[in-house]
Amino acid sequence: MQEPDLEKLMTDVGPLVEAVEVRQYTPERWAIAFDEDFVVDIEHDTDAGKLVFYADLGQPLPGEENAVYKLLLYVATMWRETGGLRMGLNPVDDSVIQIYDLPLAGLEIADLEIHLRNFAHTALHARTVLATPEGTSSDSLEGLMHHIRV
Repeated sequence: MQEPDLEKLMTDVGPLVEAVEVRQYTPERWAIAFDEDFVVDIEHDTDAGKLVFYADLGQPLPGEENAVYKLLLYVATMWRETGGLRMGLNPVDDSVIQIYDLPLAGLEIADLEIHLRNFAHTALHARTVLATPEGTSSDSLEGLMHHIRV
């Protein structure tokens, strides 16, 4: 099966998701900027035949690290509920990263739009929760868990 024209898909999806910019860094890597503070990076994993979306959600607030780490462990075990979305820590600066794999087989612009829109919406919500002092309360974390889905 022939892979889709990724350069065209990335260019075409920008306006559909109201991105302010679509930047191609390499033939395998793009950045979709939704505003000056929020970017979804996308890499083409040629060996696995998929696109990998990732976004920086920010660092845990001081004193909230344990609650955030607990949340990351919950997310890791709920792959069915999240549609395969994952979260982890960036080894460089300990910021929380959201990650999602989208298979290329049969990928069309409508699929890319839906998955990118859902990924961005979830990431923005998670960023808000993580940036709010009461965001790591059990009620907020439970609400976030119900919201996470790509």
